[in-house]
Amino acid sequence: MPSGSCFCGTVKISHMGDVPLQRMTSSAFSINAMVSATEFSLDAGDPKRKIISSVPGREVAYYFCGECGTTLWSEDCSRPEVRFVKYGCMDDLAAKNAGKPKYEICTSTKLSWVPQVEGAKQYEDIAGLREELSGEASG
Repeated sequence: MPSGSCFCGTVKISHMGDVPLQRMTSSAFSINAMVSATEFSLDAGDPKRKIISSVPGREVAYYFCGECGTTLWSEDCSRPEVRFVKYGCMDDLAAKNAGKPKYEICTSTKLSWVPQVEGAKQYEDIAGLREELSGEASG
């Protein structure tokens, strides 16, 4: 089971399964593993939670280590059944290298020097991906 931790090792997490990656804007970019809440576990520590409005009417909860400040995962408050695990906090380099982003979101604000990920579906904003994922869940 893939596991990870914050920079100082206080908060530890793990998740199961072969998960698709999702590219989300954070700085120039951010890579996240999108996993089901049922496949995610908090293995140690007591992370802090900060809720931020991502777009009007949408809130995202970010979970981070209160000791070192490392963000470990986030969740769309309207879809608490999904976790977006920050790929950089995961321990297994081979597992990280085995994945490839399937989606690129927020491409309307993508920096010009960041190349498109070959084979990844492109979305100008998060709404398009949400619609696709909602269709997959109901279909």
